[in-house]
Amino acid sequence: MSVSHQPWFEQDWIGAVVTFNRPSPSTWRLKRKLSETVRSQFNVHEARAVYVCFNVHTPEQEAIMKIRAQVPLASTRYYPPHVRAQQAEAKFPSAIEKEVDALNRLTKQKCSTIPKLLGWKYSVQGDDMWVPGGFLAFILMEQAQGISLARDDYYWMGMKRQERDEVRAAFKDAWLECARCGLANTDAGRRNLIWDVDTKRCQIIDWEVPRMAHSSEWTDREYMKWQLVLYEDHYSPPEKWMW
Repeated sequence: MSVSHQPWFEQDWIGAVVTFNRPSPSTWRLKRKLSETVRSQFNVHEARAVYVCFNVHTPEQEAIMKIRAQVPLASTRYYPPHVRAQQAEAKFPSAIEKEVDALNRLTKQKCSTIPKLLGWKYSVQGDDMWVPGGFLAFILMEQAQGISLARDDYYWMGMKRQERDEVRAAFKDAWLECARCGLANTDAGRRNLIWDVDTKRCQIIDWEVPRMAHSSEWTDREYMKWQLVLYEDHYSPPEKWMW
């Protein structure tokens, strides 16, 4: 069984308005889609889209909105709503709530190395959506400044050694600040790092799989986990890493 490879979040989502009530009321309009992915787990299929949006009352204020929604099997995409509704799963995947809880905790503790949580909304899909009665979630957060390091090893090693050292130093600062707030992100990889070359700061994003942590846990093997060094195997000592 599979889901459709066609986009779920089509062009008509641009301009859509979403109102949040938590932690405080605000209304935002979708401006531009950055990405869309589809994942499946336990026979529940989910489309995820990331948008740039703006505050309808102060349009100069932009943010990032993640939207996650249950989608039907590809073979039933164009079936009548009441048929697609039979696939509905109203229970939200735990990763959604974990990300909101993690960002909320870090935001309340004024952690500066994560995208500040601005709002969240849990809902269910109406009859005009893909799986009537299925889950629909919105997460609103600050727009991280900088570039994503979600590139291949050629891009990473194409940086000058000095800049790679600066990235690692900024990442360590970011990891330690999050750990001092009690959390670490276990979804490790350069894809979840934003590097601001101007300020020499790093932000850690996508907190779907957090864990409790303490700053005393830091070891340089975090560089290995986060793909900030190259190595032959996981048992390689630091002196054999390619920095």
